[in-house]
Amino acid sequence: MSIINHDHQHCFIHVPKTAGRAMEQQHWVGGNGHAPLAKLKPDIPEGFITWAFVRNPYARLLSAYSCLTQRPQEPVEDVKAHPSFYRWVRWLWQNPARLNKHAHTKPQVNFVCVEGAIAVDFLGRFERLQGDWARLFVKLFPTATQIDPLPLVNESEHAPWQEVFEDRRLRAMVMDLYRADFDTLEYSTTD
Repeated sequence: MSIINHDHQHCFIHVPKTAGRAMEQQHWVGGNGHAPLAKLKPDIPEGFITWAFVRNPYARLLSAYSCLTQRPQEPVEDVKAHPSFYRWVRWLWQNPARLNKHAHTKPQVNFVCVEGAIAVDFLGRFERLQGDWARLFVKLFPTATQIDPLPLVNESEHAPWQEVFEDRRLRAMVMDLYRADFDTLEYSTTD
């Protein structure tokens, strides 16, 4: 969950479905919501390091759907009304204003950009999770002698996103919905 951590002089921007729950469980992170950087920026003291992790938009949306359907404590009416991933994506594509109604579907750029540009000091990638986690740790704690690997928690069950997105229509709808994420965060639409 997003947090300005005064003890360790950093600000964590929690983008949903990017291993944020595992991160917030670390004693030096913490958290309390999915607030975007733009909302927290006025309260971040000078010199604090801002950071976030992002994820391939295809993988993130599939993980979000799986999480929202597999965890009854997080029910979302939109998901319950569309019992297949394809139908739900098609519904989102037909109703793009719904993307911003839930943190799990909100484009990642909404969390990490200010005025259309990436504005965090460190932007890690889920695809390089352990390596970027170690780089972040060294940036925040340059004198530390040990870096603990980040455990995986809150994983949802689903097929590999590459298999699910073999369907070209599905891929095209997600490319259209998350064009800003693909472009700004430099994710390939074909990989």
